[in-house]
Amino acid sequence: MGEHFKKHKFLYLLAILLLTCAFSIFTGPIFEVYLDLRVSPPNDVRHTDFSWITVNEWFETQARVITSYKNIKQAAGDLGEEKLKQLVTAKRLDSADIIRVSAKGRESSSILEKAVTSVADAYLKSYNASLGLSDNNSKEQPKKGKSLSVEPDYKQELQDIYKGRKRLQLEMERTRIRVQEHENELKEINDDYSRANSLEATIAKVNNQLAELNQKLVALTKIYAEGWPEVIKIKEQITAQEDQRRQYSQELTAERAKIVKGQNEKSNLKMLIKSDADAIFSLKKELEQVNDRADRLEEHLQYLQKDIPIESLAITKEETLQAYIINPPTINFLPDLWMRFLFGAIAGFIPWYIIYLALKK
Repeated sequence: MGEHFKKHKFLYLLAILLLTCAFSIFTGPIFEVYLDLRVSPPNDVRHTDFSWITVNEWFETQARVITSYKNIKQAAGDLGEEKLKQLVTAKRLDSADIIRVSAKGRESSSILEKAVTSVADAYLKSYNASLGLSDNNSKEQPKKGKSLSVEPDYKQELQDIYKGRKRLQLEMERTRIRVQEHENELKEINDDYSRANSLEATIAKVNNQLAELNQKLVALTKIYAEGWPEVIKIKEQITAQEDQRRQYSQELTAERAKIVKGQNEKSNLKMLIKSDADAIFSLKKELEQVNDRADRLEEHLQYLQKDIPIESLAITKEETLQAYIINPPTINFLPDLWMRFLFGAIAGFIPWYIIYLALKK
């Protein structure tokens, strides 16, 4: 068998590659089908101090509603609830008012298309009915209807954003002041260390001076009497230096007590400073989002105030609230034929090469 393999090794390779490539290609492709829904949150969701957070939570809730048991049950039909639950997912596209409903698997593209369409239709019917709006899932162009000017809504939202921005700015300023206070306290603790070190150096210097004076006094008393002027002068200097050393020692004791107390506070202050610095960073990010939203609304309001037909500046109530499909189902082939052929070729070559190396020895 080994000799036969060595002699016809390339025929074996060709046979194995044909088998693995055929298996990879014909075991069934993976398809992904998706469609996009345009859904707008109610105005009371947008008009909050934390609208960007509230809106995100609202979209997450809607995505869960789309894949919920109730919605899947309404959409199941002949596909089956369990199968539909496994196939379909939903998520918001970045920060757009769009939810993508998708299905991925080895089923045929027509089955996957039916799955996403039925789930999306069931959700749209339920969602629009809850708002008292007509169901119009195939809507791609705005419907004609009684116009409502959007300018007051935008002005109100802009006022809410201004209030939110003012709140963020005040909070940021308070946090900055708090950080400055903590840094000052930390500096005071560090200054205690510096003062203690300075006092220790000063006391050491006074001790050296006292040692020199005492040596000088001993030398003088061997020659002169206690009442000699030079002896009296040295004694006075020694007394002054001892008083000074006593004062410095008391100050050093006080500084050391402050250091012991500050040592416990130092780590806590560092944690507070870091926490406040993180809070300032988050507030800056929120403020950037608020400013960006305010700029876009201000630009839109300037557009609304131009001298143009009111019909182009108005939208219907249904256009504002109604959810609808904004594009038909899109089918992706995952992976493509050449990629699966490559996978099959690699899967065939590896065992052939292992056998070749084993028999070559």
